[in-house]
Amino acid sequence: FGIHGISEKDQFALLVDNFIVSAPAEPEVNLPVRPENVAFAETDKDGEVTISWDAVTADIDGTSLDASQVTYEVYILGNSDMTRLADNIQGTEYTYQAVPEGQQKFVQFAVYPVTEKGRGEGAPTGFGPVGTPYNGYQITAEADLDRYILGVDVSGGLTAGIYGDDDFEEMTSYDLDDFYLGFYGTYIDKFGSVFTGKISLKGMVNPAFIYYTYNLALDNGDKDMNELATLVTDMATGEQTTVATTIVGDTGGADQWNRVYVDLSAYAGKVISLTLKATAKSASYTFVDNLTVSSLVPYDLEATSVSVPATVVAGQ
Repeated sequence: FGIHGISEKDQFALLVDNFIVSAPAEPEVNLPVRPENVAFAETDKDGEVTISWDAVTADIDGTSLDASQVTYEVYILGNSDMTRLADNIQGTEYTYQAVPEGQQKFVQFAVYPVTEKGRGEGAPTGFGPVGTPYNGYQITAEADLDRYILGVDVSGGLTAGIYGDDDFEEMTSYDLDDFYLGFYGTYIDKFGSVFTGKISLKGMVNPAFIYYTYNLALDNGDKDMNELATLVTDMATGEQTTVATTIVGDTGGADQWNRVYVDLSAYAGKVISLTLKATAKSASYTFVDNLTVSSLVPYDLEATSVSVPATVVAGQ
């Protein structure tokens, strides 16, 4: 009676008294596929987030993977780098205090799957604000950028920037503080956005978003048809809704700053984030100043525009 082992490239065989029992060798595990549905959500604790993802169940060759064959690494993304928060994670979520309570910032994370072959392709979460909501919001001067976070999205083709009172001939900021925001582009239907952090409307009476935009007098005499859309994100549900779209040329007189009022009473008591999206239709520039979220007393509802002495060279 004898037992003899025979090893070949793709199988291992046992020879037992003239009987051969063969078993396929375990397939080599390759790099895992990219994880799906990677997202983060803030917990009930301000600034704490849970990053979650679907389990990776196959490698890049299509071979099925058991959960025990895959671990995960979680990173927080910076402007040009990323920092590993945790590795060797066995499950499909990770909780992390991203921002100290009382503060707020924009965050984004990435999840990478790992097998014995190595680290596979990672997938990012969305980008958004976490932390303690602001009670009201105001971007009227450069110093306000130290008090409130403000994000910029230029993926639609318009650039966005900060402008001062000397950047354009005969034009100043609305409140003469050498600070306003602008979008620029030379192609129709290109767009860009700025977006706020989390804003609490709790306790506000007649909550509203108010800002000023400059109605440009164009060289050809046409109306400034550029659009400014206000989008509200309900932070409890993540649902984003366009609540107002304004044509700059309809806000008031030409070559002056005009006030735009957006009613937020439908979101009273909630925590929201605002996006102000500019779309080029006829002018290269779209300017905004004094972005404010606050209660609005009844007499403020009557004013819709404000004229100031500053003007801009036609066609700019």
